[in-house]
Amino acid sequence: MLIAEWITERLADGIIGFELLSSDIVTRAAGTGLETSAREVRVILERMVRDGKVETCQYLAEDDRYEPTVYDKSNIYFYTFRLKPTT
Repeated sequence: MLIAEWITERLADGIIGFELLSSDIVTRAAGTGLETSAREVRVILERMVRDGKVETCQYLAEDDRYEPTVYDKSNIYFYTFRLKPTT
C-alpha cells in the first residue's frame, strides 16, 4: 500500500519512465528502512495500470507529446507512465 502511495505521489509530478520511477521508489524505501525492489515496484505499477489508476504512454516525437497506449507487458522499459486523468 505504501509503495502504491509513493508511485501515485511521484506520478503526480508528471510523466516518468519505469527505470527512474522504480529507482526513486527503491531509494525512498531504503531511506525509511524498508526493503523493496524494482520487481515489486513493477508488480504494483502493473496492478495500478490494470485497475485504471495509471496510464501507459508513448512519446510521439513528430508531435512532441505523450499519448496513451496499450500496455502489453512485453517490456516495461518501453513505456512512460502518468496518473490517469479523472473526468
